[in-house]
Amino acid sequence: MSRIRRQFHPDGRPFAAHALRHVAVGGWQVYEKFYFPDGTMPWHTHDDANVTFFLWGSLEECANGRTMRGEPGRVLYKPAGVRHRNQVGPNGAHVLEIKLGAANAQFDYRWRHTEGDADLARSLLRAIRLDAGSDSPWIDELCTVATIPRSGEGGHTADFAESWIGQVAELLREECTLPIRHQDVARRFGVHPVSLARAFRRTFRCSMGEYLRQRRVEVAVRALATRDGDSLADVAIESGFSDQSHLTRALKCRTGLTPGELRVLMRSGRATQNDVPVVRGDGAFIGT
Repeated sequence: MSRIRRQFHPDGRPFAAHALRHVAVGGWQVYEKFYFPDGTMPWHTHDDANVTFFLWGSLEECANGRTMRGEPGRVLYKPAGVRHRNQVGPNGAHVLEIKLGAANAQFDYRWRHTEGDADLARSLLRAIRLDAGSDSPWIDELCTVATIPRSGEGGHTADFAESWIGQVAELLREECTLPIRHQDVARRFGVHPVSLARAFRRTFRCSMGEYLRQRRVEVAVRALATRDGDSLADVAIESGFSDQSHLTRALKCRTGLTPGELRVLMRSGRATQNDVPVVRGDGAFIGT
């Protein structure tokens, strides 16, 4: 983060933060941001509501008569119009921010810190880095979950028959090469999208989008191992990815190899599809 060059307003004032990534999905605006060390933001308000996940570093916020410290694992829910000021810590602050219209916010000003929030932030960060909007239904899934605090889901419970979760996973496996939206899956099983997303994560320790991407990677690896005549672009489309670059990002994240490198490796006899190591988004091996 220290290599990020600071930018300045025309009047010479430095920008407080640098946007590393921005993805617009449906009604969401998702930003990966870095706040520069020791920056100060005087009293101000925002027209949009936002949810901020703190990934690294620290940032203090004074609002509603209290000063709270944003650190890794913490989440800030902030409706539009809340007057506040900020002080960035000495190492800066790396955050993931979701903006939504003021009318769509279903929360009061609050801070939270749970293990589930850290997992959710990592999943969303991987999604915007891997898919950059090309897998928008699943970024939408994560944003939907992230912007409705657990204490209030509009009367919808996150607990329902576990057999339904198994059926959801079976559906994703069988239809992984087709366009699938989590809202459509929820409608098919008669549950709220947030309840479905949270129950799926509790059971499988990943989002439905991550689960679906892994199934598509497996389909692509089988195709690369058995169908020499197909172009990489055809393999990508037939495996459920939007294009070859989308497949390349997902495959390289999970195996450390591009589709072309993997095909050469398997054609040479140095590996089979069963030998391909699958890597989680955090770089750890799941198995071989």
